[in-house]
Amino acid sequence: MSHDLQDKVILVTGGNRGIGRAYTEFLADLGAAVVINSTGRDDSGAALADAINAGGGSAFDVPVDVTDGERVVQETLRLAGGLHAIVHNAGIVRDRAFHKQEPDDWERVRNVNLDSAVSLCRAAWPHFREQRFGRVVLTSSASGLYGNFGQANYGAAKAGLVGLCRSLAVEGAGHGILTNCVAPIGLSDMNRDYVREDRKPRIDAKRVAPLVAWLCHERCEENGALFEAAAGCFKKLRWERNAGLRFADDHDITLDDIARNRDALTDFTDVEHPADLAEAVNSLMGD
Repeated sequence: MSHDLQDKVILVTGGNRGIGRAYTEFLADLGAAVVINSTGRDDSGAALADAINAGGGSAFDVPVDVTDGERVVQETLRLAGGLHAIVHNAGIVRDRAFHKQEPDDWERVRNVNLDSAVSLCRAAWPHFREQRFGRVVLTSSASGLYGNFGQANYGAAKAGLVGLCRSLAVEGAGHGILTNCVAPIGLSDMNRDYVREDRKPRIDAKRVAPLVAWLCHERCEENGALFEAAAGCFKKLRWERNAGLRFADDHDITLDDIARNRDALTDFTDVEHPADLAEAVNSLMGD
C-alpha cells in the first residue's frame, strides 16, 4: 500500500534550510501543501516555496518569528486554507560552558526551542480539536536525552519537548490529535563544523524525513512516542527503570538502609517499562 499526503497542509518551522528544508521537500513530493516558516532574514523560504510551486507542488512562505505561534498559525490558515500537521523543527544553539552562560543564553534558546512549540500548539489546538484531526511532531535532540558539554540550555529545552509531547499526547488522543517527538541527526549549518568528514554523507537530512512524514500521516497511530533517527537508522525509545528497593510500610527507612542496598538501588538486571503515569505510580506503590 502506497502512502501520500495529498490534501494535507503541513507547517514546518525552520523549513527553509538544513533538516527543515529536507522535510519540506520530502513532504511536498508526497503531495502535501507545505507551509514554510522562516525567519525572513533572507529570501530562502520564499525561493524554496517558488521552486516547489514551479515544479507542480504546493508551498507557502510564512516569514514570521516562530515564537509568535498565534501569528504563524493564522498566516498558515489564511494562505493554505487549513492545517493538519505541525513539524516543529526550528531551533537555535548558544553553546557555552554552564558556568559561563548568561540569562539571555537560556532565555533565547528556551524561547525558540521550547516556548515556541507551546505557542504553536496552543494556537493550532482549537483548530485541530474542531476538525478532530491533528498531527504534531516535536524535535528533541541527543543533547536533551543524554546531555552534552556546553549545551545545558539547549539540552534542557530539548528535554522539555519530550515532556510536552507526552502530555499533549494524553490530552489530544480523544480528539484525533497525535503528538510524537523525534531526535534527529542530520547535516546542517548548526552541526557541520563538528561532524566527522566520513560521516557527513551518511547523515544527509533527507534520510530522516520519511519518519517525520509517517508521523504526519493519517494512518499513523503512534502517540506520545520518542524516536531517534540518523544515517538511515530509526529507533524508538522508552522509559526504563530497575526493580529497585522496596521496604515494608511499617519500616522506618534510614540512610544506612539506602547505603547498604546501593547495589540493588542501581542494578538494571530486572527492569520494567511503565507506559503511562498511572502504571508508573501503581508500580511504585506496589499496587
